[in-house]
Amino acid sequence: MKSRFLLRRWSLIPLLCFFALVIFPMKSSAQISNLKVNGSSTSFTVTSGDTVTWSYNVSPNGASATVELWYLVEANAINSANHYILWQSFTQADGDTNGNGGPPDMDGTVNGAVFFSSPIGLAPGPYILKFTEGGVTDSVSGFVNHLSSPAHTISGTVTVPSGKNPADLLVQAEPSSGKNNNPFWVGHADGNGNYTIEMDADTAGNPWKVRVSNNPFAPAIVTPGEQDIIINGNLSSINFSIVAAAAQVDGTVKDENGAAVVGQDVELFRNDNSGSNIQYGGRTDVNGLFLIGAQSSDLIAGTAWTLQVYEQNNNGQTGSLLDAVAQVPSLAAGDSVFKHLVIYSVNSSIQGKVEIDGNAPGFPIQLMAQNQDTAQASTWCDSGTGNFSIPVSNKIFNYRIVENFQTTTQYNFPDVTAHPGDTGVIINITTTGVADQQRVQPLKFSLGQNYPNPFNPSTSIQYSVAGSQNVVLKVYDVLGREVATLVNERKAPGTYEVQFDGSKLGSGMYFYTVRAGSFTESKQMILLK
Repeated sequence: MKSRFLLRRWSLIPLLCFFALVIFPMKSSAQISNLKVNGSSTSFTVTSGDTVTWSYNVSPNGASATVELWYLVEANAINSANHYILWQSFTQADGDTNGNGGPPDMDGTVNGAVFFSSPIGLAPGPYILKFTEGGVTDSVSGFVNHLSSPAHTISGTVTVPSGKNPADLLVQAEPSSGKNNNPFWVGHADGNGNYTIEMDADTAGNPWKVRVSNNPFAPAIVTPGEQDIIINGNLSSINFSIVAAAAQVDGTVKDENGAAVVGQDVELFRNDNSGSNIQYGGRTDVNGLFLIGAQSSDLIAGTAWTLQVYEQNNNGQTGSLLDAVAQVPSLAAGDSVFKHLVIYSVNSSIQGKVEIDGNAPGFPIQLMAQNQDTAQASTWCDSGTGNFSIPVSNKIFNYRIVENFQTTTQYNFPDVTAHPGDTGVIINITTTGVADQQRVQPLKFSLGQNYPNPFNPSTSIQYSVAGSQNVVLKVYDVLGREVATLVNERKAPGTYEVQFDGSKLGSGMYFYTVRAGSFTESKQMILLK
């Protein structure tokens, strides 16, 4: 799953203590206990970019807490009184080192104790950090100070619909590579929509992305969704607009036990090969509710859309949770569609073998088990044997097995339906002429994890193109310097594979980034000589 979580800092003043008790009252016999933020159970003060640390206990062991970050907005022409806005919410689970949907538990043990620590470039101002588990809440207030001497600033204006308060918005900058140790940085918009992000001298990860990090006006749409920048000095006029939606898709995301999934990214994308990467996103609130809007220019009569929650988190291999999927047959101006998404847990598998003209494929092929209006899972077959095992849920009976790859050779792909617990499933791919080609086109743009990883000296990178688009695939070192351009040309819809030769580079971590229209994604790889 591509999931982004935001963390922040704060400090206490008596007024904040009052707000914390009024808005988030403490309860006795708390299942959240021993909460401390930067060593304090009552208040803390940090500077933007400092390391923020929190720890707490949950009961029983292995329990999950809902974490909420609230920011205090001062009175302005639209709001006559100070008020808190919910900036971010996510779930943190005891012992979860992956941090699916939120930050990980860094002690890595299911022991009832949760710990997290990271540098974070929070917007200056007052905050309240709230933790809830089992209906019981605890909170700590704090204050974030400005950097004393910012090395770089990023500024601009966010234009909002009439009657909306731009001071409710925060704007975030983060490295495109996304996996290094420098923090993201956040700026707060004022009553006129003007914002400034202050950051230190560490620009590793160039190019960086700038985006509006919260949208309290959903299903209104932030445009552009994000902007790529090269940080070199101070940057201005990085502007955004929030516009009313012509149609909207609302809904809830829950787990298979009916519990709301908090802070979950949800994507809505159009199912066509027009060459446009039409995709919108939303994020669930503390009740699991999301609101996603679409602009009128993107609405095509009779064209279907897909709503999806991506949970795969390990090189295109489904882990413990399936992707949730729902189909939206069409969207027209004025439509308001509600969909309920369920994230199922893996408790079974579908096993078998992939063959090409009766032989082992000789290269890894990604397989997807799909139930069109419920869920999806994925895995890779073994190159040498073709054997595969797709994790699935036995709460869903029918899965269609789809192959996801493309080379210069043309293939016929069988239509195979399988069920949880099936073994000996044969995916018999055959070569064919161009006129007889029957392939499944990717429904979205995506970037696969390189294989093998770590590698020496070469590795394979796959990417999928949902519509005809100019594709740029580049490799960067940990300082954000470009070391290779692997692709820079227009591609037809399909899944492609490219080789990266690192024989002239030194051992270490590298990042590769694909850009196709508005779609951008980065992953890391390790060259080990």
